Parts: sequence; structure tokens; C-alpha cells
Amino acid sequence: MRAFIASALLLLGSTTACADKPEPPKKVPKPAVERRAGPPPGEAQRLPDGTRVEIGNDSGNRCVRTLCVAGPGGLEDAPNIDLGELCRRAPGVLRRCEGERCRSVWSLDEWQQGLDALIGSLDRDGSGKVDKQDRHCRINLAGWSHGAVVVAEQLPEALRADSRMSERQAVIEHLIAIAPWAPEHTRLDVADNVRKAWIYRHTTTPEDDCSKRFEGGPWLSPPPACGPNTQCWDYDYSVEPKLAYLGRRGARSGSEVGHCNIASLVAKIGLDNLTRGVEAPHEHVPPYSSGEHGGRIISGPPKPDPVELLDNPPDAD
Repeated sequence: MRAFIASALLLLGSTTACADKPEPPKKVPKPAVERRAGPPPGEAQRLPDGTRVEIGNDSGNRCVRTLCVAGPGGLEDAPNIDLGELCRRAPGVLRRCEGERCRSVWSLDEWQQGLDALIGSLDRDGSGKVDKQDRHCRINLAGWSHGAVVVAEQLPEALRADSRMSERQAVIEHLIAIAPWAPEHTRLDVADNVRKAWIYRHTTTPEDDCSKRFEGGPWLSPPPACGPNTQCWDYDYSVEPKLAYLGRRGARSGSEVGHCNIASLVAKIGLDNLTRGVEAPHEHVPPYSSGEHGGRIISGPPKPDPVELLDNPPDAD
């Protein structure tokens, strides 16, 4: 098994010739479409009594908020756990807490509560408005499956439509959408107030993928459509089926990547997207859906891994 993984990973560096600066897919002009409505502007979705919000990985010299939305099934299911591991390490993650237990992922039916908690955390002066009197914060979103559609479409638009938010603040800087899927979706319409979006998906399904048992299965993600204000990276693990990718739960070849295990792969590489707003190194990411190899080329000595920096901050001196 080790020999297979080693040879497959080696293949990553030699299969496709990489440009010095790989270009993401061209942006797709987006006609006006009717989107599903989020909560009415200004209508709060308050947390239940006994529930509170904590901001994880918060730093006094920056203002970042990261909100993550789970996919279907229980929060204890593997894909949602993998998403939670990515988000646990993200800067300024909004954690939903009850008693001594906190989690970094909000369930599908809690996303409006998460949105309200996000807005509340941005209102530093308690005025009920997030405007120029409040410190500007970078907002990041991440989600898997149905949750990926919510964070790419519904949540950004609900944020922009909320009367408590100024236009300047209602911007999503970094977005990760993992295997986005929703019934009757033929494309993922990334909201116009998203600046950078990383979409990780697959276009074929392995025989053992759990989504084959779901209604309408197997679940395959539609292509994204991004407007002129959004830079999109559309990755497809199925383009090179023989290449192996390291994840939280071991290595998988592209042909083995399906709806229910893809989050374990993204959890290993997505922190670069959320933390620094850049692609992960090209050795670890799949090709774009166009077939061009994805990822950034690294020259010179390797920089500290953002995961290591968050888990092991440097000494104060």
C-alpha cells in the first residue's frame, strides 16, 4: 500500500506540465436568475436559550470570521466531522456552544442562526448596525453538500440583504464549497458578493459512494457560475482518476473520490484557502475541471504550514 501511495503521489508532479502561475478557469458570465430567498432583511434568527457563540482562533491584531455549514445527515457523520476539522483550525471560526461543548459546524437548519450570530459578532459598538463605525472584518464561509450550496448562494445573499449590514461589510472574502449539491441544481450560482471561491467536486462516482443510496443519487456537483466580481477555482478530482490524494482518513485515488469522502481530502488542504486566500500547493490539489493542473507552484524554502501556525503558535519572544 505504501508503495502505491508513494508512486501515485510522485505521479502528481509529473503527469501534467505546470505553468509558473496556473490560471483558474475563465469566469462565466452570469445572467440574472431568481435565487431562493434567505431570511427576510433584518429578521433575526436568535439562538435558543442556553446556547452561545464563541470565536475560535481569534487574534487581537486581525478581525476574521469563519462560518461553516454542514451537509445532510448527523453532525457526527464522517463528512461533517471532516468539515468540522477544517473549520476548527480556521481563523475567527464561529463556534456554537452549549454548556462546555462547542462545535465549529452549524447544521443545515441552523444556518440562519449562524448568520445572525455572525452579524452580531461584527457589531462591535452594539448599535444594531454593522457600518463604518465598526472595525472591518474579513468573512469566510465553508460548507459540504447542501451546506456548500447554502454558503455559496443563500447565505451571502441573505447577508447582503440584511438591513443591519452595510454594503462595505457584506462581502465574503474566501469561500470553500465541497461537493455542492441540491435538488434540481444544474449549476452553482456563486453569489456576486463573494470575492474568491474554491469549489471542490467530482464528476464521476465510485461504486461504494454512499450518495448512490440517497434520493436522486448518485449526487454529482454541477459546475459553478461566477460573476465578474468573483475569482473561482473549479477543481475536479475525477479528471485524473489514477492520481492519489492524501486526506484525513488516508490516501484515495481520483477514481475513489465520491460525495461522502471528498471532505476528508479538502480538510487537509483547504486551510490555505480560508486563512491566506491562496491555492494549496499543486502537489496536493486535483486538476481544474478544464484538465489543467491546479494549485500554486512553490519556489524557494517552504513557508510554515498555516495549520501548524494555528495549532502551534510561535513563542512570544
